[in-house]
Amino acid sequence: MGAAGVGAQATLIFGARWETLIAVLLTLAILYFSEIIPKTIGALFWRQLAIPAARTIYWLIRLVYPLIWLSTLITKPFRKNKQDEITREEIIALASLGHKVGSLLSQENDYLVNVLRLREVKTEQILTPRSVIHSLSEELTVTQALDFDKTKQFTRIPVYKDKQDNITGLVINRELLIADREGDAETTINHLSKPITRVSESLPVQQLLDLFIKKQEHLFLVEDEYGQVAGIVTLEDAIETMLGREIVDETDTVEDLQKFAKTKYRDRLWRDKE
Repeated sequence: MGAAGVGAQATLIFGARWETLIAVLLTLAILYFSEIIPKTIGALFWRQLAIPAARTIYWLIRLVYPLIWLSTLITKPFRKNKQDEITREEIIALASLGHKVGSLLSQENDYLVNVLRLREVKTEQILTPRSVIHSLSEELTVTQALDFDKTKQFTRIPVYKDKQDNITGLVINRELLIADREGDAETTINHLSKPITRVSESLPVQQLLDLFIKKQEHLFLVEDEYGQVAGIVTLEDAIETMLGREIVDETDTVEDLQKFAKTKYRDRLWRDKE
């Protein structure tokens, strides 16, 4: 409205023939003095202007509050009850943009994306399949259990009764070593077995992590929709999913047990065909 008034007044003073030139000059003046120059100053001296601008804005808000209240009252019947929401996709897009402009490292961007997508990943996608689980019969003695080379590779080992599908608990490697050292080498490992928590293979990894923290445990037994053993999942598996990379230590002979299980299954099919 102000620009229109100034333009009309300038036309009255200088005449209608200068109307086009006045409009062009007025547009350039508004563009430079109200848009380009203030924004450039703000971008270059934002630190120095932050506090003075905050104080000025505070008093401006108080000054125009009655107008804001009135406009809110007028537009209230036309507004939706649901407030604007920021979606996960928007946050992921912002993280990607931050990575492109250099505000976030590639690794930081990956972590953010993985964390936001945890609830979309199911436990069945990260578990160690039943076919490659190292488990021990509860009838074995401590000595017999320690005789297996694989026993030394795992901290926690599932224990079964009669058949490997009937997992009844788990033993901790360190407790087997302590029992052996203290003269209980002939004790059967069912006396050292601890209860094992069972979870559904459809459980989202986000909830799985919460359950690990709540239960203060590191290994769960995973069951399929029929209650059959699908495999095991560890706290390490959940953390690897959050980080987006495998955590491999000096005792790991296989980096990805899921891939290893698929390879074994494929090899068995080829042998059966032969």
